[in-house]
Amino acid sequence: MGVGGLRGCAVSLAASCLVAAASAGAEQAPPAPVSTTPGHFGSPAAPANPSSEPAPPMSWALPPDAARRYSPFFNGMLGGMSVGERFDSGAYFGAELGAFFDAWRASLRALFPFGVEQEAGLTMSNPEFRSLASTKPALIWGATLGMALYSGTGFVASLGVNFMRSDVADFGNILGVSLPLEWITRRGVRVGMEPGFLAAFGGEVLAACQPVDPFSPTQPDCDEGEIRAFDRESGTGLWLHFLIGIPFDSPEPEPVPAPR
Repeated sequence: MGVGGLRGCAVSLAASCLVAAASAGAEQAPPAPVSTTPGHFGSPAAPANPSSEPAPPMSWALPPDAARRYSPFFNGMLGGMSVGERFDSGAYFGAELGAFFDAWRASLRALFPFGVEQEAGLTMSNPEFRSLASTKPALIWGATLGMALYSGTGFVASLGVNFMRSDVADFGNILGVSLPLEWITRRGVRVGMEPGFLAAFGGEVLAACQPVDPFSPTQPDCDEGEIRAFDRESGTGLWLHFLIGIPFDSPEPEPVPAPR
């Protein structure tokens, strides 16, 4: 090989080294940074993540029908009643233990009347007998069952049917329809009133023989002073009492969206 051949080989070797170095530099070069700026050419903006949006503000409030959820409850009562053909009570104290079962209202009651007045000396079906006053009742007890007609957060109105008796059997039974109206304070105290209409039936009345004309030639049907029992006539009446009470349980507040 001559000098020209050596020179050609050296030139070829040098060219090969340069190509190899350029290839290695291209492989080691870091990639160009990708821009995340919206609108930049060649780099579209990343889509927004819905889960990253803040949750709406919340607050706490009582359920819409919270008034009837203050249950069970205990009420004290003060009122008066008049029952036709039986007695009038100028006032009575009372106690009620009850509960709401969904929309149903049930309770047990005990009333203690005082200032009781009743008519005596009335003519019976046998005109020779005059009625005698019965023993005054000291206790009226019974139960009520009704349904809530409306219940809000602080007021509940119910319609109920009442069945009651007294500790004196002479007065029979009392059936009534009442409208309990109850307001609930922020502390859960119950205040309200309850009007009602009553119908009494059953029972008996004792009467004494008092001949209309003891000198009448007609023989009287009874001996003077004789006592007989007669069926007591049915009667109607009304009652009204005011109440104040406390619940044994109360509703829990519920989360609701806060007003914006």
